[in-house]
Amino acid sequence: KLLPALITSLLLSNYAAADDNPVTAKQLSEHVYVLYGQGGNIAASVGDDGIYIIDDQFAKLSDDIKKTISDLKPGSAEFVINTHHHGDHTGGNENFAKAGAHVIAHNNVHKRLKEKHGEGSDYLPRISFGDDLT
Repeated sequence: KLLPALITSLLLSNYAAADDNPVTAKQLSEHVYVLYGQGGNIAASVGDDGIYIIDDQFAKLSDDIKKTISDLKPGSAEFVINTHHHGDHTGGNENFAKAGAHVIAHNNVHKRLKEKHGEGSDYLPRISFGDDLT
């Protein structure tokens, strides 16, 4: 009787831990933070001039990322800057775009995301640049 109760207790404690926010923030300077979750880290600038983030990890973490940012400063990211096209850096693009963020990336990131998600997808950066900004 003790062993099944112990196993059940351990399973439930692991299940409860999974409900905690998997995204944490570490302050680097007055307005700059690094957010840790799964995949690539996120840099966040949180100041009087607004909130912007560099990369947005996986789509499934978007709500947790938004909550972590909002805990630092009420509001949401106005800009998301993608460093490259991998899903652990761009997976949340659609969710952040639908929440009002402007996604910015190099033309090559735009091209690769368009190949994967199709023209008109909310995963695509709305502002892209090469040698110039368009």
